[in-house]
Amino acid sequence: MRLEGMSIDQIADHLGLPVERIQETAVRIENHLSNAVLDIAMMDERAIESFEERRTQARRLLQIGRFIDVEVPTDSGYGDVHVGFRDLASHTFSELVDESVALMLTLPGVDCAIREDRGLVVVWGGVSPARIEAELRIWWRRRLEDLVQVTDPDGL
Repeated sequence: MRLEGMSIDQIADHLGLPVERIQETAVRIENHLSNAVLDIAMMDERAIESFEERRTQARRLLQIGRFIDVEVPTDSGYGDVHVGFRDLASHTFSELVDESVALMLTLPGVDCAIREDRGLVVVWGGVSPARIEAELRIWWRRRLEDLVQVTDPDGL
């Protein structure tokens, strides 16, 4: 679901939530984005961009195995499922987190998925957290294995 161009009233109506709750969520998102900008400004200037470094980081993630956490939030009201990515995954492979959001939007039962910050995606809908986790783990494993095997830097 694309929320761009929709009014808060339309979003609330579509999700079946009170307008106040959508406004609170919008404020939270704005605060998180502000914090993310500050975090980025404070991070080490050195970005992991080189071909070999990305391959090395992909290998590390494959060895770690568990770098995605899918859970039902304990505080009621802000999404039905939270998908968290460890820093190594979300910083080095930010584009894969974006693609993960697109993947989640294709799953039956997912009404909305928003990347709230670098390492967190909030999902609304009646989809099972176990289903999200299984789909993401398979998808990430394939993508990381592909990255490890790439021999041409333009392939990254």
